[in-house]
Amino acid sequence: MFAKRLLACLLLMPLLALCTYVPAGRAAGDAPEDGRTLSLREALLQGIRHNLDLNMAEVEVPQARLGETVQESRFDPVLEAKAGTSSQKLPSASAFSVDNLERLDASLASVGVKKTFETGLESTLALKTMGVDSNSALITGMNPYYRNYVELDLTQPVLRNAGTAVNTAGVNMARNQSGQSEYALLEQTQQLAEKIELAYYDLAQGREVLAQRRRALALAQELWKANQQRFQAGLVPVTEVQQAESAMASREEKVVGAEQQVEVVSNRLKDLLELTPSRGGWPGPLVSDPLPEQQAPTPSAQEAVARAFQIRPDLLRQRLALEYLDVRVAYLENQRLPRLDLEASLALNGFSGTNRGGDTPGTVTDSPYDGPYGGAWRDALGGEGYEGYVGVRLSYPLGNRAADSRWQQARLQKQRALYQLKRLEGSAETEINNAMVDIERSRERLGVARRLEGLAQTTLDQEMQRLAGGLSDTFHILSFQEKVVEAHVSAATALADLARAQARFWRAAGDNLTRFAIVPRLPQPAAAPAQPAS
Repeated sequence: MFAKRLLACLLLMPLLALCTYVPAGRAAGDAPEDGRTLSLREALLQGIRHNLDLNMAEVEVPQARLGETVQESRFDPVLEAKAGTSSQKLPSASAFSVDNLERLDASLASVGVKKTFETGLESTLALKTMGVDSNSALITGMNPYYRNYVELDLTQPVLRNAGTAVNTAGVNMARNQSGQSEYALLEQTQQLAEKIELAYYDLAQGREVLAQRRRALALAQELWKANQQRFQAGLVPVTEVQQAESAMASREEKVVGAEQQVEVVSNRLKDLLELTPSRGGWPGPLVSDPLPEQQAPTPSAQEAVARAFQIRPDLLRQRLALEYLDVRVAYLENQRLPRLDLEASLALNGFSGTNRGGDTPGTVTDSPYDGPYGGAWRDALGGEGYEGYVGVRLSYPLGNRAADSRWQQARLQKQRALYQLKRLEGSAETEINNAMVDIERSRERLGVARRLEGLAQTTLDQEMQRLAGGLSDTFHILSFQEKVVEAHVSAATALADLARAQARFWRAAGDNLTRFAIVPRLPQPAAAPAQPAS
């Protein structure tokens, strides 16, 4: 009897050595993996740099900045030029006509600069010239003749469109929208970082579970081998071998399921990092670090909420949206006023031409403005002749319903945006509180799981000693092995849940990038094109 027990103990010695579990990391006997380990920070940097969804959002920032330029260009000077010629011949029976056909050829040209100022002032400074060649004595006693003008036109709104605040409203709103696009990009970056972090912990958890499933399979294989030897030695019935073989098949199926889960999560993480085979891939399997045993301390919920209200990009973007609507409401309120403009115009003109001469009645034969084309410009610039106008213009649509309705719409939009801000603040506070609950409960679960790991391992060790003494059987050993495996899986799940809760907490607090010393760089404005060398 003693010899049989000694033989059974010797046959079970390899199994006793294998029953010591490794609670975290890759266990002994795991299948080797090729490939470089990708740290969590490396994964975050890879995703932020190459994720196509984020790249698409990044394009919106310079696009919004160009909107500022579009609005600012409203105050750029505008060069206007015009030139044309006309010609006509009319049959005439006038006693003053020297021909049966009256001929009139005219040439017109103008060039000017138009500019709108931030106060609303609209100004135009233009040079105009006109030349006429005609055989009609009724038109002038000079042929050809020239009229040149230097004109300055000014229009200053007094009510509607008056003042810097109204006229720069478009610029301010475009600048506000540019800021909103930057906060939107930062928000999407933080959301992507959270997705990557959660997927990374899913992969780390899956790898840990897979390691435990493989370890459990190795235990069943060793037990099956030991039972075969014991059966051949006549120490156990064949049912002991069959039970171990059934356990092998069951645990092998769980290994396959765990491998499937790891592959699926790995592919999901690769997609977030743009590491799919069609986009360059990754050299070998995607290997993560083990689940972190220690997590960074978290501030209190009250402190986290106060900081989130200061730095969360979605809240900052919504506050900018409110400021945008403030500007829009003020602008549309101004548009409800009547259009009252002060207008002023000053034109200096000059005249020159060639005296026609002759005895034709009504013709001037000795004009003091006889001279070449340049004489008209000399007279104009010298103030020889002038025209001036000062006045007011009033325009007001009766009822003014369109302007009133647009103003009311903007006020309602502002009220809605204010409600949205309050809702976002409430959601942020709820996210932080729920993440704090998840962190605390995950820590409690992890503590219980660690205690259960120890108890399950102790029970298995004791049962293995009983098996060596012939006081237990395969059914009980397999049962206790399963309990140890499930205890380790539960601990890995609680540890992963704790890491995921931390990730959600820091994203809800708006700090999930700074904790990894990552500062996203916003796109810079496009550089002005280089000017050719003179």
